[in-house]
Amino acid sequence: MPHVKRSIHLSPYIPQALVLDPRIDANKCNRAGISPLKAALIHNHTKIALYLLQETSNLAVSNQSLLHIAAAKDDAEVIAIMLENHPAMDVNERDPLGTGQTAIMVASEHGHFKAAEALLKSRDIDLFAKDQEGYPALLLAATNGHRRMLRLLKRHLNKNKSFSKQNASNNSGWSPLAEATLYGRTELVMELLYCNG
Repeated sequence: MPHVKRSIHLSPYIPQALVLDPRIDANKCNRAGISPLKAALIHNHTKIALYLLQETSNLAVSNQSLLHIAAAKDDAEVIAIMLENHPAMDVNERDPLGTGQTAIMVASEHGHFKAAEALLKSRDIDLFAKDQEGYPALLLAATNGHRRMLRLLKRHLNKNKSFSKQNASNNSGWSPLAEATLYGRTELVMELLYCNG
C-alpha cells in the first residue's frame, strides 16, 4: 500500500502558543537545516512567519538567508518585522548558496519593489555590494529590465549623494547603461540617461 502524504492545516494561533511555551525550541532545525521560520517563509505561510518573528525574542536569524527568501517572495511585511524585531540581523548578509547576493540584490534582480522598499529603510543597507559576478543591485535591475526598481534604487542613491556609484560595472566591465543597451531596454536607457531618480 503506497504511503499517502497528508496535508495538515493548522490554525495560525497554534504557532503563537507553541513559541510562548518556554519548553519549545523555535530555533530547532530539521536534518536539512531548516528552522520553523525558514519553512514558513519558503512555503508562503506569512501569518505563521509573522507570529514566529513577533513572539520569539531569541530567534536565531543568522546564516539562514531569511531576508533572501522574503526578498525572493516580495514579502515586505516579513522583511519589515525581521529588521524591526531583530536588529542584529545583517541586512547585507551574503546568500550562502554561492551567488554572493544580498537580499537587496535578490529583490532587484526579480523586480520585487515592495521587498526593496522595506530593505532600503535599513540605514545599514549596502547598495554598492556586488555579487560573485560583480553585479550590484542597480546593475541587476537594469540587466533584468526592472524600470520601477531602477528608479527606486537611483532615487535612494541620489538621496544619499552616491550618484557616481550608478556607473559601477560588473566583473566584465558592463555598466547599468551598457547592460540596458545590450538587452535593448529602451525605457531603462532613457531612465539612466535622462531621469534624476
